[in-house]
Amino acid sequence: MSNALSKKHLRELRNRLEIIPIIADVLEIIYKTHDGRFRFMCPLCHDFDTAVNTDTNLARCFRCKRNFNPIDMVMTVKHYSFMQAVRFLEPILQHVIAHTEMRMITSKKKSAKEDAQGYPWRHRGQPVLSGQMPRTP
Repeated sequence: MSNALSKKHLRELRNRLEIIPIIADVLEIIYKTHDGRFRFMCPLCHDFDTAVNTDTNLARCFRCKRNFNPIDMVMTVKHYSFMQAVRFLEPILQHVIAHTEMRMITSKKKSAKEDAQGYPWRHRGQPVLSGQMPRTP
């Protein structure tokens, strides 16, 4: 296998692997939730003055002023090199991709079944936006 990594692959590792499950479930970092906010113990300074931004998929420690994406977090906690962290996260990414694809297939089958059953919000496969059934020609 080549050691060259595409920008797309790295972007998927950084953005598609949600940071909270990486922190809590994969790396098993001590965490707590307070008032609905996820806080984790910073692997560098061991303080809980931290936050997670799910929009940017970054974790931040305000005490050390350090941001972590999933790759950075693995490198810091496991003391891995960049390539070791990438290789560590790749099977997790494959699992996420497979799970997402399975949900999409299941959703499409369910949607097709609902269309065939003639649910009231659809008429001949077209969504009914106004709440009224469209006229038949």
